[in-house]
Amino acid sequence: MTQAQPFSAGNFRLRNKGRVRAFTLVETLVVIGIVAVLIALLMPALNRAEAQAQRIQCASNLHQISLAMLIYADASGGYLFPDKMGWPGDGSNPPTVSGTNPLQFNVWPYAVFKVWNPPIMVCPSDMAPAGGHSYVANDHIAYWKLKFGSPLPNHRSTSDVILMGEKVSAWPDYYMEYDDFDRLVDLYRHGATAGSNYLFLDMHVDTLLPSTEQNALDPWDFAGGVPPATQSSASK
Repeated sequence: MTQAQPFSAGNFRLRNKGRVRAFTLVETLVVIGIVAVLIALLMPALNRAEAQAQRIQCASNLHQISLAMLIYADASGGYLFPDKMGWPGDGSNPPTVSGTNPLQFNVWPYAVFKVWNPPIMVCPSDMAPAGGHSYVANDHIAYWKLKFGSPLPNHRSTSDVILMGEKVSAWPDYYMEYDDFDRLVDLYRHGATAGSNYLFLDMHVDTLLPSTEQNALDPWDFAGGVPPATQSSASK
């Protein structure tokens, strides 16, 4: 007959060695609920951080575009971008490419960058940009044949005049022409509380809401009226 061993803490630990206490169903559900609540609390913050990062990257794109435009202006008599009516707005012909419509290439990125739509032409918040680009140049500047540093109509300041902004994704336009504002300009690319990014004629970039940026029916029209008859916007 085997003699029973007296109880001791050591004997208890030996008998229970290798046993793993599992979570009960209730405990598991509580942990899952806590994790779900934490995710729900963190997701808005993560989304805001991502949106802010995209807005900053977009502003960086516009800054890089401004540098390319200044280089172009230095080689083009002060013009910041070519007007689609001429090349670079002086009545000369656009470049031709064999087997293509030459007017297809009469857009400012081809002249400014020497390539078609570099990566900086796409805002990271623009998921499906028509034409492969997110930005449009203010063609009012071309209407008035303004060069970098030229006096502005109505004594406007260069810090108030938009050189470039963000377009509605569905439109492939490269120029924001007269009477195109309502159709083409995206006022809320970076959300209802942020607005859109703009490159101004003094080469600073800012993110503005329409209530701040829009002071006329067409805030891109710094001259406040029909463009000069010599630069019709009728053709696209």
